[in-house]
Amino acid sequence: MIIQFFLFLKMSLEVTDFDDEKIGEEGKKWITEKVKLEAERMREYSVVPLIFKVNNFGIVHDDNGSINRIEFASNFDFKKILQIMISDPIVFPYRINFLFSTVLLMTEETSMPIIVPYLYQGVLDKKVKLNIPPNNLKEWLLINSKHERARHSIDQFVRE
Repeated sequence: MIIQFFLFLKMSLEVTDFDDEKIGEEGKKWITEKVKLEAERMREYSVVPLIFKVNNFGIVHDDNGSINRIEFASNFDFKKILQIMISDPIVFPYRINFLFSTVLLMTEETSMPIIVPYLYQGVLDKKVKLNIPPNNLKEWLLINSKHERARHSIDQFVRE
């Protein structure tokens, strides 16, 4: 297992492979820089995050609400995730009505969380209404490169 972690650490900091037409090269660079800054901040506290390349992300809407879906370029078993932590959203400057959050996926090895970018449709201004169901970021579907799925729910958000 340790060998596998070192392989992930050598991965490129280019974290996205999604459609350039939707967010553009500048948007991809911006996302990569945000993840890199968060990883550096974590290293200051002796936490070495694993940065996984993301192929694609989106929101699946159903009768029960929104499910946040991330597809990874990794064969990691995402059923091993024990906790999901999400940063406060910030406005994504390269696409109208989109927000960005950094997501930390925690396993039993708490000193090596997985850090993931997440871009999704939404707004911070409560007065602006979008024609989409609300997304409380509590439901997650993580898919690895072998198309294995792991569903996770966040019970509560805690602010410090």
